[in-house]
Amino acid sequence: MEDCAICHAQKGQNIPGKLRECAKCHAKEAQNVPGKLRYRPKCHAYKSILPSDDKKCILALEMIQDIAPHKFHNEFRKDAAPVNETPVLCFDERKILVSVSEEGIVFPTYEQLGKPEGIVYAFAVDETEYFLETSGGIRELAGFKYRDLFAIRRVAENVFGMIMFTGYHLASWYKDSIYCGRCGGKNVHSDYERAMHCPHCNRNIYPRIMPAVIVGVTDGERLLVTQYKQGYGHFALVAGFAEIGETLEETVAREVMEETGLKVKNVTYYKSQPWGIANDMLTGYYCETDGSNEIVLDENE
Repeated sequence: MEDCAICHAQKGQNIPGKLRECAKCHAKEAQNVPGKLRYRPKCHAYKSILPSDDKKCILALEMIQDIAPHKFHNEFRKDAAPVNETPVLCFDERKILVSVSEEGIVFPTYEQLGKPEGIVYAFAVDETEYFLETSGGIRELAGFKYRDLFAIRRVAENVFGMIMFTGYHLASWYKDSIYCGRCGGKNVHSDYERAMHCPHCNRNIYPRIMPAVIVGVTDGERLLVTQYKQGYGHFALVAGFAEIGETLEETVAREVMEETGLKVKNVTYYKSQPWGIANDMLTGYYCETDGSNEIVLDENE
């Protein structure tokens, strides 16, 4: 059996917090994952296979916020303070400091990091409070390594994806908010809310959340997919950020037209998800082609 490139569990295993089913040769056992799989070992990277007669490969990721029965608490807790066992999220660009083993994904604790200064409260999951290291000065320590966020998400339970992506969202915002964009003064952490405060011009800066859309364009029984010229190397849906002065529905029509040259109709909201890796709130829509279905690519998109 081949091993997963990241956690080295053999395909076909069902280890809590790691791989579930390889699915291609364990389709029957894979049915205990309700309606979907999201763990893909090395042999089927980016693919999951649901039980079916023709064994088609399909991509079936859970939404990042689907962490039930766990509960995510994003309220600001001004009196929160770390203890020895408190997990601390440390980022280096788009990598996070973790330990990956047969026991699952583990974040370093406040004590293991040497009780550093410059950590701030982030959020809680169930009863566990998570803190964020904001100085960027934490190097790798014994048993831990900086690993790619997307690579870790592919092998971890979804709750870890929510923790890591939301932590990254906050970490990048803190990094970009050291100084006031109005007067250039140095900001300080607010004692009363999740905000950076400029004591020079009395301005508060809040976490940046950018609205964006992702669109399932249908033409009869067909679904439009795109592929980027560089970066993400797999099929994707049309997506983009909202511009000033437009509704999200107008964003859908504009982005589809810009990327494919298609007009659309019957724009229908599906659901949304926080997508911290890009600092955005990703809103999903379906729509139908309106008129010609001839695709005209914009080579600059």
